[in-house]
Amino acid sequence: MRSKILILDDDTDIIALLVQAFRPLPFDVVFVTSGVEAVISIFEAYSEEKPFDALVMDCALPRLDGFTIAKIVRLAETTGVSRRTKIGYFTAFPRTVEQSTLLEEVGAQAYWRKPEDTANLPTLISLWLNGPG
Repeated sequence: MRSKILILDDDTDIIALLVQAFRPLPFDVVFVTSGVEAVISIFEAYSEEKPFDALVMDCALPRLDGFTIAKIVRLAETTGVSRRTKIGYFTAFPRTVEQSTLLEEVGAQAYWRKPEDTANLPTLISLWLNGPG
């Protein structure tokens, strides 16, 4: 079964690179460029009873950042609308103690750096999805 992934990044150049990189891989990927688009896509997937297996989001976004979206998702999951979704972050933020605490608070399981991990992101996500938990 193909994993369904949502990737959120407001940098359209990065999205364009990732669209190409994910094209040959066995994932159903939805790419969005704003937090509002992400929340709409997530709740539409809930409504269709086909939730995302994983969310990969940027941290720093205008209006709705990746941490806020994760909190919304975790709250929605408490209602039984979906099983627990894997959440990872793809960000230029350094992984400081503050961000590590935020990652733990929202139950994120993965963290990748941009631009360093951009070229390898499809492989890193594949390993993450096929790994334990």
